[in-house]
Amino acid sequence: MINRNTKIGIFVLLFFILFGILFSFIIYADYYFMKNIDPDYYEINSNKLNFVIDSIDNKSKTIDIVGWAVKKEQDLKTVETYIVLKNIKTELYYKIGTIKRGRKDVTEHFKKYFSNIYNYDNCGFFAKVSKTHLRSKGREKYEIYILYLSDGNKILQGTSKFIEKENL
Repeated sequence: MINRNTKIGIFVLLFFILFGILFSFIIYADYYFMKNIDPDYYEINSNKLNFVIDSIDNKSKTIDIVGWAVKKEQDLKTVETYIVLKNIKTELYYKIGTIKRGRKDVTEHFKKYFSNIYNYDNCGFFAKVSKTHLRSKGREKYEIYILYLSDGNKILQGTSKFIEKENL
């Protein structure tokens, strides 16, 4: 026979396990699922960003995008950068979560050209999206945007880069 304290301990343990699973799913959904956004809420193509898309890897089932973005002459204190795909046909915008990547090379590059030294060490990003999450049927073309919310900014910057998704 199990005593009362053991039952309470098992209940608390199960509660924290379920809470951990739920929290993990929320983090997974935030990163891997695409969300529609309203572009009117952001400052579009303001030319306030320096950015580079280093690579776009359009694999068979996923699309990987690697790059960096910084606001001109502003230290990067908080990092909140996303990739946005704009469906050319429907003109809908889909936000994709990114993973922060260290880019000390960007800080070093800008030190060469500006007298003020800004810290851009954490400006890099990596985005991966499953092609099954793209809400389109058949062959679709998407323009890649950078959604830059770091340090209180609300900038949606086009990159003039495109990807295509074919019917799986």
